[in-house]
Amino acid sequence: QAADDLKLTAREWLSWLDGQMGGKTYVCGPRLTLADVMLFANLKFFRQGQPIDAGWENLGAWFSHMSARKSAAA
Repeated sequence: QAADDLKLTAREWLSWLDGQMGGKTYVCGPRLTLADVMLFANLKFFRQGQPIDAGWENLGAWFSHMSARKSAAA
């Protein structure tokens, strides 16, 4: 049960973050920061068991942008 509750909490926060990212290239604005690196690593891990919600357009676009970076292939 705890795992299901934690997944729900994560999805709620990611939904909130999606709304905050409207019009931004990166999490904190126009520049790549450690927040982007950490979130990207966590979402790559998260996607192994949970897909990124298709309704999270801002987060999905950001994830695609981050995935296209050469450093993401490392």
